[in-house]
Amino acid sequence: MKNKFGKYISDLMLMVIENDIDSTEFQLAISELKKLSSDISEFIDKNLTEDSKTTKTLLQENTK
Repeated sequence: MKNKFGKYISDLMLMVIENDIDSTEFQLAISELKKLSSDISEFIDKNLTEDSKTTKTLLQENTK
């Protein structure tokens, strides 16, 4: 499994590599990659927090 990022993200990365820093395509691709990064981080944080709450609840149920 070589490509772990998906076609959309890979295409955005390619646009960044192939375009000049002053181009509109470069700026749009960077903007979208930053948004995706933020969304992914938020998803991970949310699910890690919910997973630890579930574990704590299950542990409390076992001790009763």
